[in-house]
Amino acid sequence: MTHFYILCCRNLIAVKRHLNTLSKADFSIVINTLDSDFKTEAENYCQQENISYYITQSDGTPATGKNSVLDLFLSSDYSHAVLVDGDDFITPHGIWTYKYIANMETPPDALALEYQYGIWRQTGYGGLQYYMEDLTYLGNPYIGCDNKNNPEKIQGFGTRVFLQDKEWWERSLKGQQVYIYPNDEYSKNLSEVHQKWMKYCYKYISEWETHLRVVLFSKKAANLYRYDSDFTIGEDTLMYLNYKDAHVKGTLTLKHLFDRYPTYVYDTRVKGVVEENKDEINSEGILQDDYGWYLWLKKLADKYEQMENEGKLHTNKIDLINDEIVWPENYVPDVQKLVNYPGKQKIIFN
Repeated sequence: MTHFYILCCRNLIAVKRHLNTLSKADFSIVINTLDSDFKTEAENYCQQENISYYITQSDGTPATGKNSVLDLFLSSDYSHAVLVDGDDFITPHGIWTYKYIANMETPPDALALEYQYGIWRQTGYGGLQYYMEDLTYLGNPYIGCDNKNNPEKIQGFGTRVFLQDKEWWERSLKGQQVYIYPNDEYSKNLSEVHQKWMKYCYKYISEWETHLRVVLFSKKAANLYRYDSDFTIGEDTLMYLNYKDAHVKGTLTLKHLFDRYPTYVYDTRVKGVVEENKDEINSEGILQDDYGWYLWLKKLADKYEQMENEGKLHTNKIDLINDEIVWPENYVPDVQKLVNYPGKQKIIFN
């Protein structure tokens, strides 16, 4: 039996969306936050709606919240768990798909998504606009928005969030994706660490995507690893690489789901951890080598290097589970109009 755990720390409006698709018997809300006001609001909401909920100890890191979900799952009678970040959401087709996979005769211990669908904050009417002299960004996703905490009110566009085209990968692998300004040490260092990071992503994760999200866990998988709380960004990818290592070594079974018809939607319309950290500055208002993008990219790339040296990174191809899924006769996947069904006969990557 599969249970969905909705992990939340700050946005009650986004949390309330889950009741639109999930039945109350299928999910629990896990409140993991340092915000006492949000904790009270979320608890009151769950009590009013008679929704199963837990309040777990938070240290402000995503990893600790996710580990608390694993602990709750391990102490439950469920065979599989789906972990959902509170700002994201599951489509009705996703609910059906994850339940189906968990009920297979030999379900995988961990399931990761390829081709994941997500919603980016849009750049305002007119698209991207720049002043040529200083590259000032003019896009505004909040035009017409009366509540910046409500993702449904913020302009967004659907995309395959971690997928990049061939030219992007070629530039990144050559160290040409990040522009190096003349006599600027920060952009030079950022370019170098971005190239290092990309080489690991390309070799050990995917030749098309920088990240593959693990969404479904068995008891064996949940008991084998913990999310690394030393990382506020990248803890999800490290967990995927750990499961891939365990799969290659025969400890558990990992499979991929090519998410053509979206099951899990990554919604960035409300700012998340990556957005909050990427442009961090110091107390003097200066973006330095140990701040922003450089900080988390370097830390993650160094970790990949360590794992490679320890023999924990592998180039093995992981099997897709798609052909093992048999849709009921006349089944039409409810993907909330995010993509067309049926789609084009063949997806061509360029």
